[in-house]
Amino acid sequence: MNPCDLLLLDEPSASLDPATTRHLVKLIKHLNTHHGYTLIIVTHDINLASLLAKRVIILNDGNIAADGSPRKILTDDNLLKSARLEPPILTLLFKQLLKDSTNSCQIPVTNAEALEVLKSYQNHE
Repeated sequence: MNPCDLLLLDEPSASLDPATTRHLVKLIKHLNTHHGYTLIIVTHDINLASLLAKRVIILNDGNIAADGSPRKILTDDNLLKSARLEPPILTLLFKQLLKDSTNSCQIPVTNAEALEVLKSYQNHE
């Protein structure tokens, strides 16, 4: 890997309004998908992480507390609580919505996954 192909971003969405954050997400995805950049993003913004991450590493007191897929990490309530973090807003919403459901669908982490869950419910009606 060429060192120029790696970008390190520290809290890139801090102090940004929602429209600018959406633009930033599109730019980051474009750099990764079309130009092959690898991005390491340090953030407390779990919703941003759910939109961008292919791998999530949680640090707690300077040590790696967890390393895995966004689904594995961002749906682990105990892990997130121990790291003083909260799941993505969509994940919280769907856990409440589906808590009494017999549907075995996975709790969504991204907008696209949430849309699929909603479509599956629409198709069952």
